[in-house]
Amino acid sequence: MNRLRAFRRCVARMAYVLAMISVSFIMPSAMASDELPKQVVFVGDTWCPYNCAETEEKKGALVELLIEILQRENIDLEYRVLPWTRALKDVSAGRIDGIIGAGKADQQYAALTDKPWLHAELAALTHKEAGFRWNGIEGLLGKSVVVIANYEYAEPLPAWLAANPSAVRYLHGENAFKQAVQMVLHRRQDIFFSSYPALHRHLHSAGLTESLQVHRTGFKTPIFMAVTKHKPYSEKLLRVINSGFDRAVKNGKVAKLKAYYEL
Repeated sequence: MNRLRAFRRCVARMAYVLAMISVSFIMPSAMASDELPKQVVFVGDTWCPYNCAETEEKKGALVELLIEILQRENIDLEYRVLPWTRALKDVSAGRIDGIIGAGKADQQYAALTDKPWLHAELAALTHKEAGFRWNGIEGLLGKSVVVIANYEYAEPLPAWLAANPSAVRYLHGENAFKQAVQMVLHRRQDIFFSSYPALHRHLHSAGLTESLQVHRTGFKTPIFMAVTKHKPYSEKLLRVINSGFDRAVKNGKVAKLKAYYEL
């Protein structure tokens, strides 16, 4: 009996020692796991002037502001352009660090910033020869509408889209925005909905103001940044971005970017 008790005490001591050795190896790794990396990857689809093409010198208001916030923490930003549906899948799976230009509904895929960074005014793009005038959502009766899949649109448009599925075409892919513009230009669709700044900028840069017309609706939706929920440093990164945005509001950086990009 005494031998059995001694054996059990010996086993217990050995288990304790092994546990302490394991903790000594695991704890430093766990403590370091939430350290911010030297580079993070954020993606969005081309939605200039909010976030523009990777090749453009001016990357857009949201990208510029994010770069400045991260640089203060000695973090480099790798900015990529992906189709929006793909971006949502990647951030949800933790394959990237965050997305640029998220809506409230995107909180199912990633953690949103505390406050919206900007607001997007909904606008309708039509062909001038159509003679269309915006008189509210009721004016869409009998019209064909094209929108980009998984975008968040200001109410009451989402309710109308859901109630009229046969009148709506959803586009995917990297060139969805330009493709939708071309569909309206060639009269294959009556109306394309996007944000007023994006449509206004594209029509002028592409020389389409003689053929197409943008109608402001007055309906606005908030625009957030979002961080993946699946990185060990996700919460810390989100805190850095939130505090950086508050600082940018106070020092006037946000106001300057809005003025420069006409937002």
